[in-house]
Amino acid sequence: MVIFNTKKFIIFLCVFIPLLVLLTIFIIRCYCKVENFDSYTKAWAQQLFTDKNLNVSGLEAWPLIVFPNHLTLQMLTNYHNLNLDDIYDKKAEIHIMLDGEPTDIPNTEDYDIIISTKKNLKNSIFLPYYIFHCVEAKLDINHLNFKHTNYSTRKFAVFAYSNCDERFPGVKRRREFYEKFKMRFGNMVSNLGRCYNEDLIEFGTHVDNSEKFKGFRFVIAFENKEIDGYVSEKIINPIFAGCIPVYCGASDVSKYINPKRIINVKDFSSDDKVFERMLEIENNPSLFQEIISQPALTETPSIHNEYSFLLGKGKIFKDMYDKSPNPLRDMMPLKRCVLNKIIFCTFADGRYYSTKRIEKEANNSEYFDEVIGYSPLDLMSNWKHENVGVVHFDLNFLSKAKRGYGYWTWKPYIILKALCENCEDGDILVYADSGCTVEPFMTTKMMGYINAISDKNPILAFSMLFKEKFWSKADIVERVFKNVSTDEKNIALNSNIYQFSSTTIIMRKCTQVLDFVKEWHNIAQEDNHRYIDDSLSLKDDSKLFENRHDQSIFSLLCKKNRQLVKNSTDFQIDSGHNESQRVIFKRKRYKN
Repeated sequence: MVIFNTKKFIIFLCVFIPLLVLLTIFIIRCYCKVENFDSYTKAWAQQLFTDKNLNVSGLEAWPLIVFPNHLTLQMLTNYHNLNLDDIYDKKAEIHIMLDGEPTDIPNTEDYDIIISTKKNLKNSIFLPYYIFHCVEAKLDINHLNFKHTNYSTRKFAVFAYSNCDERFPGVKRRREFYEKFKMRFGNMVSNLGRCYNEDLIEFGTHVDNSEKFKGFRFVIAFENKEIDGYVSEKIINPIFAGCIPVYCGASDVSKYINPKRIINVKDFSSDDKVFERMLEIENNPSLFQEIISQPALTETPSIHNEYSFLLGKGKIFKDMYDKSPNPLRDMMPLKRCVLNKIIFCTFADGRYYSTKRIEKEANNSEYFDEVIGYSPLDLMSNWKHENVGVVHFDLNFLSKAKRGYGYWTWKPYIILKALCENCEDGDILVYADSGCTVEPFMTTKMMGYINAISDKNPILAFSMLFKEKFWSKADIVERVFKNVSTDEKNIALNSNIYQFSSTTIIMRKCTQVLDFVKEWHNIAQEDNHRYIDDSLSLKDDSKLFENRHDQSIFSLLCKKNRQLVKNSTDFQIDSGHNESQRVIFKRKRYKN
């Protein structure tokens, strides 16, 4: 007879269930690390060709048969605006044709969706061939852009082709160009392929073309077929190798590849003109460096949306986030789901706090594309930037006022510096004091912050439970509102919004935000710093409990420019008034 011990069973459950929850969170977190998340999205991209996990039939022959409720199909149709309502109503399965090479597809009416490297097919999804080559070869999109290539150690040009079948019109055109090229330049051109190469030496191991090309300045890059939209690895491999492709193929190649990064044969009246351009670049190393340092991809919405799995962030990641259940959503790297960069910055003077701990937390959270820790070495008395002009900063005041290392005068300065030097228009800057902590696993909350700021409200500020009149001296009020009507000032000051905190601020870079932060900085520096320090106000301040320095100026500017500011009350939760809710940036005042 088995005796059931209720007490031991309850103890077992109390121990086992928390361990199971922790293990589940750990597994999800490991899976959603950046490298694994990238693998997941690449696997999704490869589903377009061979997805063994799909509920399909006929894996050895096309078409694939995909059931309509499959997530991949839903995402494909959403991306490319395909209307399959009729198909859903009439069919229990969807027929998909996957066409990698730009071949003619017979009986296109037999397929509900055609995924092709050719454009303008009925109900088709156009995906450039070079995208799949990058995914298949596991090439990092960031390697498409070069700042500098060693010019002197490279040879002139290379030709490397093994498809000599002139039934392809591009192959014949390629041979004709090569013959003229060889006649013009002789041994200056190296032939590393099987075509037209009597001196070919077969190697026992395969070497990728992107590796072969690294020893050359120019690569002859002719497509097998000249079809609009068909842009293959012929142009991508030379770019990955830091070469200049001499390209002939798709007439619309400039929609995908930056025309300043290549030599497009079709832009010239004759092959001789192409040769002259190559010689011009060959004899001018600085011109060569200028060309290879150009961005490789054309900046178009399609590149950032439909093909964002290759770029590593953007629409496809955002859709994955939106379609994922919690808690998986909180584990995803937020920086992948937002098209603009998300940048984190902080500051420490090194006396009581350093930036190392919070920088590590910010990096580990995977919310941010870039994390910046400023120190006193980053402060300059005169700093100039084209967006804001000359910015003056009193370095001597830092040593005179020990509190806040100069009453926090550095805060608007380093925020302005980060906006100007590290952010493009539309990028998101998150500032937090170095004594704060950055809580991980809260992507949903952070996404809410990002979605809250817009062109209309580019600043997200966190209000506290303190009334402005008790925490901002009268002189600051008069200074901030000196050019504002009395009615406007009263409306701003008598609102139900309490003082805004400057412990954490989130903003989207735009002209209005730059003007806002520069005014904040200027007021902090004005009149021997009397607005930011603890000096007595010239006007009656009988209600003042304490001036909050940089925060008082920031808060009053938020109220003056209230049309720019979105208010969040999460700081009130952080202050301990509602511990049942979680916030990302907490004022722990951690040191080191």
